[in-house]
Amino acid sequence: MMSFTYSSRRTRRERGPTLGGDGDGGNGCLSQPLATLAGYKILAKGGNAVDAAVAMVSTLSVVEPYSVGIGGDAFALIYLANEDRLVGLNGSGRAPYGASVEWFQEKGLTQIPERNILAVTVPGALHGWGQALERFGTMGLGDVFEDAIRCGEHGYPVTELIAGEWKNSEGVLLASENAAKTYLIDGRPLGPDSFFLTEICQGPIKRLSATGQTLFTAANSAAPLSVFPERHGGLLSRRDFEDHRTTWVDPISTDYRGLTILELPPNGQGMVALEMLNILEGCDVAGLGHNVPSTSTSSSRPKKRPSATGTVTSVILSS
Repeated sequence: MMSFTYSSRRTRRERGPTLGGDGDGGNGCLSQPLATLAGYKILAKGGNAVDAAVAMVSTLSVVEPYSVGIGGDAFALIYLANEDRLVGLNGSGRAPYGASVEWFQEKGLTQIPERNILAVTVPGALHGWGQALERFGTMGLGDVFEDAIRCGEHGYPVTELIAGEWKNSEGVLLASENAAKTYLIDGRPLGPDSFFLTEICQGPIKRLSATGQTLFTAANSAAPLSVFPERHGGLLSRRDFEDHRTTWVDPISTDYRGLTILELPPNGQGMVALEMLNILEGCDVAGLGHNVPSTSTSSSRPKKRPSATGTVTSVILSS
């Protein structure tokens, strides 16, 4: 069996490959080569940045499932070159209609459990991808999902970094019967010399390529999605799925040393990044040195300030 040393801190050599288009200047980068390749194929076929971004993130949800997935959210900053305009997409899901402070207090809960069905919001990623394609793409979900479907149906080799993250998640996966059945083979995570193929990945994405964002809006599609939460004590209902919508927003910005930095407004963490830059603008960052204690202290202080923003679980960034 292949032996390897895994570190969760990726170096420049370990980062994903950059892709190039057909001479029009298209490029992109992801942490997994197969996902990056999916975007290259779309650009080579004449697709635009939005088409390529959705192809890449959908493939990544199959080959690097701990990073992103259709059960999460989607956020995007999309630059429209012809209009010289930046638009923001917030594809995060809302909390269930049934969730309230009073409900949790009645259950004796002072906070939402981190790994529990009660922590699950409406999965907005798929609807967000569909909305991005519908508004600014040139292809449909069936076209951009081709590589994700292929990897799901035929499997894919597990890379060293993904094997390491898989190993780190072993305890979390074992705690869930469905997760263990899907992502553990004989109760164990796959190593870097493995080829991953599971029945659970062979059908869902192909079906999603046909139903697309109507998965949430159509009554006959939303009903089955609410069954699992209801069986396991969750609050998500059929109405939560049917009423879900992706939100288009105006980016927020700040000026940092002559540059304009743009981010998405809350409920994402973009505002925190802008706050950090505003604080660091008063520091002599260049004079502090690289990775010395004073630099680390200065850059970590802004992060310790209280924040009411949520956690970004899934990101598409296309330009």
